[in-house]
Amino acid sequence: MQYALRTQAIVPCAPPVSGNRSPDAIEVQVRRYAAKLRRRLRRQSEASPRYTDLLFSFPAACVALVTKRGSPLAQAEAMHLVRSGAPLAEVASALQLPM
Repeated sequence: MQYALRTQAIVPCAPPVSGNRSPDAIEVQVRRYAAKLRRRLRRQSEASPRYTDLLFSFPAACVALVTKRGSPLAQAEAMHLVRSGAPLAEVASALQLPM
């Protein structure tokens, strides 16, 4: 967790989301994947800043989400976890991915 000093007290700060990522950086990351996945990865990253963060922090989860790995229920749970900013270990567990 990141911390910031404010009025002489240390308070936790929210982790950065993709608002800090340039479109060029996102495109470079997307181009690392097979051509057949790129359109879906772009769409996913446009849907939410959290998905863009996932693209950089846990690429396997992004691929699992766009390829519909697991049951529809597991997919829905993982998508909810990503949108809510849950820890990566919880997303991995929902998708049955090693962490």
